Amino acid sequence: MATLINGLNFVQDWLSVKWRIVFSRLWYYESNTDVFYYVNFISMISGIHYKSQTKWKQLAWKVYHNFAITHFLIPFLSAVEIVIRHRDAIAVIWCGIVFFIGLAGCAHKHILCGSYKTILEVRKFIKSGTSSTSDPEFDCAKRRTFFRVTQTISLVVIFIIIMDELLSPAVVLHDDRYFNLPTFLCVSNLTANRLLRCVYLVIFIPIWVSKAYVALVETTALVAGCRSELTIFAKAFEEFLNDTIMNVETESHDVFWESFKVNLRYQVKHHISHIENQCRVNKLLSEFFMVTYYRDVIVIGAMIFIIFLDGLSARSAVIVLSFYAFFAECWWWSILSEFSENINSSIEEHLIDLLIAIPYSRPYHSDYQQTRTTLLIMKIITSDCTSVKYAGVFDVNIQVFSQLVNISYSLLTFLLQVDI
Repeated sequence: MATLINGLNFVQDWLSVKWRIVFSRLWYYESNTDVFYYVNFISMISGIHYKSQTKWKQLAWKVYHNFAITHFLIPFLSAVEIVIRHRDAIAVIWCGIVFFIGLAGCAHKHILCGSYKTILEVRKFIKSGTSSTSDPEFDCAKRRTFFRVTQTISLVVIFIIIMDELLSPAVVLHDDRYFNLPTFLCVSNLTANRLLRCVYLVIFIPIWVSKAYVALVETTALVAGCRSELTIFAKAFEEFLNDTIMNVETESHDVFWESFKVNLRYQVKHHISHIENQCRVNKLLSEFFMVTYYRDVIVIGAMIFIIFLDGLSARSAVIVLSFYAFFAECWWWSILSEFSENINSSIEEHLIDLLIAIPYSRPYHSDYQQTRTTLLIMKIITSDCTSVKYAGVFDVNIQVFSQLVNISYSLLTFLLQVDI
């Protein structure tokens, strides 16, 4: 009995230690914390990227990477088979839905892989934490907020994967023509066939879900990281502005201009670094949003149409959850596009205040003109970085999301009026 109690105490202590480690990794931020740990984990599951020096891990990764690339063929072949077998409009619409969802996933993967060098550069900038204020607690609080946003979005995706795995038996037990495997993967025995479908879902759900959301997770981490660093820079620039206003009143022109030019050069250097990385992230955001938006324009109305025609079933529950997830994803992309807008606006205000505060004197006329030109250019660049455009023309904002709702409703109305 004593041995059993000691064993239980040992297990309890071990679990307690492990839980503290997991919780600290999930929520507790330190300067040496790997803030992109779970982002990398989701990227690995989706088959996008994994780095290891071990040869057998590299070989295993190549096999898994190719497997993750070709996994889309199974549901697509199943959808094509349904079209050939049933030859009805519903089957054609379902095949189109599967095709466009898979195509969007491939487009996201292509953008991520093509922009991986850029992503690493932005990550390096965020991790370096070059900006700082006179208040270390303020800096730490902003970086802690970024860390928790990144962890939260990553854990939400992991939670979705776990929930889908737990709900997969409901799909397996319900024989449905839309969620069946292709004929060449099926067997005649019903129990064996359901077991095969269960294995298929258990293996493919993590790949499907992580591939669907890896772009959103990665971009959210980059946007939140750039926002935290930009917030710190804005605070530091405000301190620089206040010091400048005070020095104008207390120092001679010679001393003021000598120190001011050095400090301004330092601020301009940091501002350029922030603008460059913000433009990189905005470019990624616009590309991902364009793919997601046009996928949803095509898919969501068609999904609702299938539910109207087929009624309630296990399939309809999955479809309802899917289009709600698509709506939420598009809404989140819209929110991300406006994430740093207020901070850029405050930086513009500080630049205008600094323009007003600079004193004029004839001996420093050229320095005065050069400084004003520099600050005006900084203001214009900051203003240009405020908005995110998709297709290089249209602004990404919450109004675009409301347009998606209207377009989806219009598509649904059209399909219902066609009377298929």
